[in-house]
Amino acid sequence: MHSFGQKLLGFTLCLLLLAVFCSHSFGVVVAASPTEKVRKAIEGITTILDEYVKNPQAKREETLNKIMAIADQDFDWAEMAKRSLGRFWKQRTPDEQNKFTSLFRDLIKNAYLGKIEGYAGEKVVFEGEKIEDTYSVVKTKIITPSKGSEIPVDYRLQNNGGNWMVYDVVIEGVSLVNNYRDQFNSILQGSSYDDLVKRIQDKLAQDNKK
Repeated sequence: MHSFGQKLLGFTLCLLLLAVFCSHSFGVVVAASPTEKVRKAIEGITTILDEYVKNPQAKREETLNKIMAIADQDFDWAEMAKRSLGRFWKQRTPDEQNKFTSLFRDLIKNAYLGKIEGYAGEKVVFEGEKIEDTYSVVKTKIITPSKGSEIPVDYRLQNNGGNWMVYDVVIEGVSLVNNYRDQFNSILQGSSYDDLVKRIQDKLAQDNKK
């Protein structure tokens, strides 16, 4: 599948691994609901990762499912899938949209497999947020003490009925949703929607065999 190799896995992991590989020590946190939404998710996932690291008998799949349970509460998979499919989204039936959303979520989930051992004490610093109407951007920075590196990560959230949900993550200026959209559109311009779905399903099946 076009670009569904290391590039896709690496970028997806930036969303759900780099963002949560942090300690319980945070910088200055703006006491607003979007920031709190991201902060609480990170705290919950970090707790799970800490338990996994301390317990050599812990199962990766079980740990992954716990992490995804938190992600399901904080990430708007439907909105992310819709934006990643772009103009082709409206051409799909409600049932197709639901199925594509599920596939999109599974792509991210599978990117975790075999990677959670990489937790190495990275820290996240919250640098503030900006709210405009029903949209918000929470700015953070991922710090890796051992490497001395700092990676800017911005979370884009939308207020859905009073509940802030993440619909995109921008890492070093690169949007997760836009990255997927470019790859999906590249396939759809030269093939069919059914072919795109099949390629994603094949990728998921291949990952599940590992």
